[in-house]
Amino acid sequence: SAFGASSFLASAFGASAFVASSFLSSAFVASVFVASSSLKYLCSPTTGVNHIDVQAAEHRGIKILTLRGEREFLNTIRATPEHSFGLMLSLLRNYKFAFNAGKNHCSRDDLKGFEVYGKKVGIIGLGRVGSLVGKYCLAFGAQVGFYDIDQSIVLGDMSRYESISELVSTSQIIFLCASHTEFSRPILGEKELASMKGKYLINTARGELVEEMALIEAIKKNLFAGVALDVLENETGHNRMTEFLDLTTRRNLIVTPHMAGATFESMWKTEEFLVAKLIDDYLAIS
Repeated sequence: SAFGASSFLASAFGASAFVASSFLSSAFVASVFVASSSLKYLCSPTTGVNHIDVQAAEHRGIKILTLRGEREFLNTIRATPEHSFGLMLSLLRNYKFAFNAGKNHCSRDDLKGFEVYGKKVGIIGLGRVGSLVGKYCLAFGAQVGFYDIDQSIVLGDMSRYESISELVSTSQIIFLCASHTEFSRPILGEKELASMKGKYLINTARGELVEEMALIEAIKKNLFAGVALDVLENETGHNRMTEFLDLTTRRNLIVTPHMAGATFESMWKTEEFLVAKLIDDYLAIS
């Protein structure tokens, strides 16, 4: 079945395998796994597993299959990098305000924005999403630099920063594209956020990578030129979505509901790929 965790109790009873929806709204926790004693596989069309209680799954003998490490296949999945790039354009060109220009009585001069061309773009995490975002920005004439804990990464047209602090201080536009599992704590804390005065921040990675209370305080002080968030900390539980939405009024702040990967093409391809991976794994042990 291809459903989210909220449908798990109803659909997984008696099933041996469960393919989760690409658009998850709930967490797969220990109490959820009790729904089916025969469950052997949980397939998640994600690279991260922070929505799954991995220890509880392993305790019940449930094997978790994800897209992590499937680089060749993932290079064909463009939804998240495209959304990230689109969020940058929306911030630079004030699209949020422009779409309601008539109602808000805004003129073209009120909505004057900036171009990507010539901007200094910094990307934190140059994996699949980060590298594609970088290529899109290069195609628009931006100067692109990156920071990544993998020292072996070399991309000719992009410069490497030796620290996040160096990237933040040098860049005008900052993309957060790092994997949550690479870091044990937020990588953008109060110090890093305080260095982003007049800059743009786009996060389509994980909310846990940012110290949210420091981010909220910085937004309240109108520190940024613009902020776009597709992810929040603890999305499947109690979170600060209401606080962020309250801050969007009269600010260049965009909050989207973790929809970066939600395109028809990407969701269809990932679910088909996971089913094939499930079959291969099952046949290999049968």
